[in-house]
Amino acid sequence: MTPEPHGLRVSGLGAGYGQGLAIADITLHCAPGETLGLVGRNGAGKTTLLRALVAQLPRDGHVHYAGTCLDRLAPEAIARHGIAYVPQGRGLFVDFSIEENLMLAAHALPAAQAKARDLLTPAYQAFPWLRDQRRSRAGSLSGGQQQQLAIARALVARPGLILLDEPLEGIQPSIVARIVQVLRNLRTQTRPTALLLVEQNLEVVRALCDRVLLLESGRLRQAWDARALRDDPGLIARHLAL
Repeated sequence: MTPEPHGLRVSGLGAGYGQGLAIADITLHCAPGETLGLVGRNGAGKTTLLRALVAQLPRDGHVHYAGTCLDRLAPEAIARHGIAYVPQGRGLFVDFSIEENLMLAAHALPAAQAKARDLLTPAYQAFPWLRDQRRSRAGSLSGGQQQQLAIARALVARPGLILLDEPLEGIQPSIVARIVQVLRNLRTQTRPTALLLVEQNLEVVRALCDRVLLLESGRLRQAWDARALRDDPGLIARHLAL
């Protein structure tokens, strides 16, 4: 897919912890409405890459989104520009209620939208059970329920791009199916939401992604389009030596 000026464009991105680089010379694009998969072995740098994109780590290189340079912006400013991040581990406030966790996403919206009566509608449409249990404490939920809440919180901000770090890890199949359906629906809405998806479930990756990138030792090594993955279902697994 040809890069578009108003999608995500990354060039020469490097980031790490302390004095070492965990990722280096990352150049990629994600077009509006595209689902881009990112795969790699444990320790390849996938989480580091997502955290660098939202400025949770010091970084080199350049990140542009929707025509805006994000190089010098703080994480909260990046969120206001339309990028939501669902981290591995979910990042919920476990002593807050479901509704209170959802309301936190309002900080990424203009003041008028943040006070709108339908603020939480995207979350409740995606996962209707959240409305009925909105007073429940987030820490009382199962792991799968917490993951749904984390994704729902991202939807409240009406982002143009969502970064998802292993959203299906350790989740029972019925909830996996619901989350996959929600992500698929995001692709077909009037204004499709782009996804950058880190995921170990290769069947889901093949089903959802327009393109898939392979990260090895902190560098991008391969790229495949959806047709290649359909024609050869074992392609990714062979490169990961699974």
